[in-house]
Amino acid sequence: MLCITQIGGMKRTKAGKQEMTGAMYYAKYLADESEQGEPQGKFIGTGVSDFGLEGKIPDLKSLNHLFNGEDQGGKKLVKGSSTKRKHAYDLTFNCGKDVSILFALADEKERKLIQQAQQQAVEKAIEYIQSHATYSRAGSGGKERVQVKRLVAATFEHSTARQAKNENRPSVHLHTHAVIPNMVKCDDGVVRTLQCDFYRHQLAASAIHSAELAHALKSLGFSIEPDKNGFQVAGTPENLKRSWSARRSELLKAEKNLKLKGAVNQHKRRELAAMGTRCDKTENNRDDLFKIWQKEANDMGVSLEDIRKSKAQTRVPKWTVEKALELLTEQQSTFDDIELYKSIALSSIVDGNAEIIEQRVGQVRQSAELVNLGIDEKGEQRFTTNEVLRIEQGIQTYASERKGHRHHPVSPEALEQAVASRSLSKEQEQMLHYCCGSDGVIAVQGSAGSGKSYSLGAVQEAYQKSGYTVMGCALSAVAAQNLQDGSNIKSGTIHRLLIDIEAGFKELNEHTVLIVDEAGTADARLIHKLMQQANGAKLILVGDTQQLEAIGLSFFRNLQQNIGCIELSENRRQQGSEDKLAVADFRGGQISKALMSYAERGLLAILDDPVDSQDMLIADWDRDRKLNTDAGIILASTNQECRELNELARIKLSEAGILGVEHSFYSEYGDINIAEGDRVMFTKNDIRLGVKNGLQATVMNVRESQFEARLESGEMISVNADEYAYFKHAYAISTHKAQGQSVTRAYIFSSGKLISQNLGYVQLTRAKEQTRIYADKETLGDLAIEELSKLMSQSQEKKTTIDFTQ
Repeated sequence: MLCITQIGGMKRTKAGKQEMTGAMYYAKYLADESEQGEPQGKFIGTGVSDFGLEGKIPDLKSLNHLFNGEDQGGKKLVKGSSTKRKHAYDLTFNCGKDVSILFALADEKERKLIQQAQQQAVEKAIEYIQSHATYSRAGSGGKERVQVKRLVAATFEHSTARQAKNENRPSVHLHTHAVIPNMVKCDDGVVRTLQCDFYRHQLAASAIHSAELAHALKSLGFSIEPDKNGFQVAGTPENLKRSWSARRSELLKAEKNLKLKGAVNQHKRRELAAMGTRCDKTENNRDDLFKIWQKEANDMGVSLEDIRKSKAQTRVPKWTVEKALELLTEQQSTFDDIELYKSIALSSIVDGNAEIIEQRVGQVRQSAELVNLGIDEKGEQRFTTNEVLRIEQGIQTYASERKGHRHHPVSPEALEQAVASRSLSKEQEQMLHYCCGSDGVIAVQGSAGSGKSYSLGAVQEAYQKSGYTVMGCALSAVAAQNLQDGSNIKSGTIHRLLIDIEAGFKELNEHTVLIVDEAGTADARLIHKLMQQANGAKLILVGDTQQLEAIGLSFFRNLQQNIGCIELSENRRQQGSEDKLAVADFRGGQISKALMSYAERGLLAILDDPVDSQDMLIADWDRDRKLNTDAGIILASTNQECRELNELARIKLSEAGILGVEHSFYSEYGDINIAEGDRVMFTKNDIRLGVKNGLQATVMNVRESQFEARLESGEMISVNADEYAYFKHAYAISTHKAQGQSVTRAYIFSSGKLISQNLGYVQLTRAKEQTRIYADKETLGDLAIEELSKLMSQSQEKKTTIDFTQ
């Protein structure tokens, strides 16, 4: 795993003194054969000769000159104060605990081979960074961005992690710091500061390091298999991993204690836990540590040869260009060169190395399936595949060809009866007539809370009374259920409909009208399949391009631009006039005006940090819960934020005596405590159990590995966690899960960086009565409202192949 840290200039000590940071940290790794036995630092990179450097790093003075932007004689090469400028970037390449165990147990000869493998892996990753992510600025005012494929990196191999307080020695942790000074010699001979893209290339560089290291370990006779962090060495005992992860256990325990005291923001907890448990690195001799580690492993019955004899249990699928392209376009229509490298490197960790990754990138680039779309607005080359092009253009062609051919005519009497049988607004009646028009494919742009489902009930009545079969579907089971409840149209998921059609249980034809709700969240691949199976059926696609798009390929915006649409814009959800106006301003792009409306009414709170923000949110939620039968819903951008907020909400409920008997369960999201009285959400459809993805329930009884819950329909179900493990707490849910829902009150946690216009719009349009927003200065800065406005002005709109070809 690769971690990137920026090294600054000065820091203030507790005594108020200023001292230099950066180079001093690496001082003890500079002397030849240091007292601790750690290897001497080494210069790498094609820029080494530019600054008169070579091989081993001789002393602290040499490194300080680089950090200060000077040559080795102390002459200033780049502008900027040495106390204020960014000195360097520390790219730390960490080996997994299993690799560190091999390193600790090996004899001196094999240990050197593992060290060489680590150094080689680091150098290959730096070669990639050097070739793809190193830039500077030239020209008047630094306006010209120039690529410079040369840099200097000072590498330092470390063998230990910081010692835990209860340890008498540090744990083994093989890692290498590759420290890149903030200067580079450009092709014109001028030395300038870096304008790096390290963070954009972080995952690709990390994967190249892992792949190169895994490849070398295989040559030493070890079996490698994939895991969530890249790879693991087969046969490495879990008990030894845990025993030698005391520092991590210490941090987790400290985090847990901080959580119980109310510090629920994970980032803040980790920072406080690390600082509160930090010990100075002890000056243990490296040779002595190897003896200690090997004795501990021997006492546990672990040997290097036993690990070497173990075979990988997981079969790695054969890499192909076709699979690589499928992976690249799984969630996006187009991709650039960085995404190409990242995807191929990540998929090649177990069966490749740096050279193989380059070969595979070349194979993809030479593939006849690859399509060059040209340059995007950022100056990046964009690519796609023939398959994606065929799907996205096929949707538009199909819709265009079915325009204006008098498809599925509706009798005037049926239309009149549909209008007379319900109270429709003017725009809802216009939507009814539009949907019953002559086109074979209809697009409806429906704003949040505009009464789409109610209006579609009228569409269904008109078509049914004209002799057609009306069917409904949506991407998620909950969205399909909402469509059915709001319109009386029998509905299911798109996936289920396609399965039933292929099995012959259902049929679409010229006598069918199919309504697709929340169409903007549906993958273009699914919509294309529906069109292929339509057999003359009329398709009515309903959605909102301003809400969240499909996780896969997007299509709905392009479809509206192609064939036109009818719009439902009247807000029928928010009850207060000021809320209606704020939502309208937000939808119209006046984000600052909308946020100021919430702030002026005391509904936007700006706290000092995320912990304070969470505390106030939960306090308001708990207060309102006590005053109302409906507790409202908490919305956050990430699953981690949801977990933190759920934990804090449960503390309040426990204190109030609402939660009863509790048991610990294992779910797909890790260990989770479920108590009588808890609100839970199910996250996977299960016909046998009677639950759908997104459905919520109240826990009534809890036993070991099993609990009973009452669904919102009143039905009781019994969940055996050994058979169904897809559930989580439901006090705070992700914005993606909330799309399509309508609640009484909403509490929005906006203290994360994952904020956008699409997310913000979904969040602000869920509640009927009141929406409260919570943000903080630590995340957003002193001008928090202005920064929040900027973030909420950024669209998550996905680019499609249509955007480049038309």
